[in-house]
Amino acid sequence: MNTQIQLKDLTKTYQDGTQSFTALHDINLSIKAGERVAIIGKSGSGKSTLMHVMSLLDSPTAGDVLIEGKSVSRINEYQKNKLRNKAFGFIFQQFFLNPQQNVLHNVALPLKIDGVPSAERNEKAKSLLKNVGLEDKMNEKAVNLSGGQKQRVAIARALVNDPLVIFADEPTGNLDTETGKQVIDLLLQYNEEKNITLVVVTHDDDIAEICKKQIHLSDGKITKK
Repeated sequence: MNTQIQLKDLTKTYQDGTQSFTALHDINLSIKAGERVAIIGKSGSGKSTLMHVMSLLDSPTAGDVLIEGKSVSRINEYQKNKLRNKAFGFIFQQFFLNPQQNVLHNVALPLKIDGVPSAERNEKAKSLLKNVGLEDKMNEKAVNLSGGQKQRVAIARALVNDPLVIFADEPTGNLDTETGKQVIDLLLQYNEEKNITLVVVTHDDDIAEICKKQIHLSDGKITKK
């Protein structure tokens, strides 16, 4: 398997006036295509920060992020945004759907940002909604959905651009046990069938167990991997 994401000597420090806080210390990490990776640690350990830097949602203070061997420090913000929208899909605990837009619009949004024509993006979005069992909800406003339905919409949106990697930050945190299991089963299905790399930030031991690579963080440092 090819190395897809590599972090080299990576540090992230936040500055607030005269105070500074280092969330990540000297992180070195490689993730290969098709891997299932769990990022594990207590609240405040740096899990979400690590995911945000790895996925180009945030920039490191020092060190480097390489995507398929290419350093992202050498590309401008526009190129970084384009790479993130094309290569990555995102699923968050809070869903981050547009509540007043319908389900179809929410799923198709990454393709709209990428300039894909309306008919093509809607066709792709409809196909994914069928895959996640929400074809009958495509004209429903997102605000009217249950938590489990919203998370399945978020999964469809994360998959609509055929990403290389899905980043999921506590994807079952707001769901009951049974609905959470359905969401994880969907993610596993795409990991296995499409070889999409899965990176999951989680407190849940059961979710961590399904990931062959587990990265344990404590106080911004990798303690075990």
